[in-house]
Amino acid sequence: MAKNFWILAAALFFSFSCSKQVKIEEQPVAPLSATDREFIKRYRALNRPAVSAGFNIYSLMGSFKGELYLEPGDKTLSLVYGYMPLGKSLFEFKLSGRDYLYLDLSNSYAYSNQKDWLSDFVETSTSAKATADKSSDKKDYAVDAGLDDQDQMALMLISALQALAGDIPEPSSVSVSGQKSEVLVSDPAADYSIKYYFDSDPLRLMKMEIKKQKSAMSLEFEYTAVQWFPESIKLNSDRVSALVKMEKITCPESSRPKINFEIPSGFVNILLTGR
Repeated sequence: MAKNFWILAAALFFSFSCSKQVKIEEQPVAPLSATDREFIKRYRALNRPAVSAGFNIYSLMGSFKGELYLEPGDKTLSLVYGYMPLGKSLFEFKLSGRDYLYLDLSNSYAYSNQKDWLSDFVETSTSAKATADKSSDKKDYAVDAGLDDQDQMALMLISALQALAGDIPEPSSVSVSGQKSEVLVSDPAADYSIKYYFDSDPLRLMKMEIKKQKSAMSLEFEYTAVQWFPESIKLNSDRVSALVKMEKITCPESSRPKINFEIPSGFVNILLTGR
């Protein structure tokens, strides 16, 4: 009996010592298929002649007007002005690829994600808008300073124009269902993610959903039957709700305006490192 007990114990010991541990591993995100990559490639390669337009923006902050020029290509170029109906300038922004310069003309602030465009840059961390240091030859600059509602609206328009021009980042997933497609950039659990929604016939961007930390915003596009550029853009976030209505759309536009990235004298420079 004792002999049988030790034989059984030894058998159990070797059984457990030789068994493999079972691990539950997270499944990696599936790589994009050839069909997915072809869809993204087709959207980026759409024929998009340069376009100009006047527009009206209607929001709870009031209504104002503007003009825009957008030139898609290997490097997107754009120039946009916003002003009050009586002519007072509100803002101006310029795009060159993924880089932008946004001028808050009402308050003399200059925002950019391109450090080289900010002269005499000194990096400081602050959550409020910086003011110029009048006791020094150099100025103090803010990094990721807080944006008011007008500024946030302008940055939403910048994202919209980049995406409409075909400039979308490499996606992490693509989902195609019938005539509609959904493209996700980044992980939905990450601090920043963006979804693009398309109609396939004709291939057009219909909606964007942007998630940044605890905030979310959406942009919806409506088109006429003949233009690649939308006739209206609806902007919504937890702080801003507005309708951008286009008028006098010219496409193709053959007269490129002068676009430079100089900052007017006296403007406070602010670097925006977030998307």
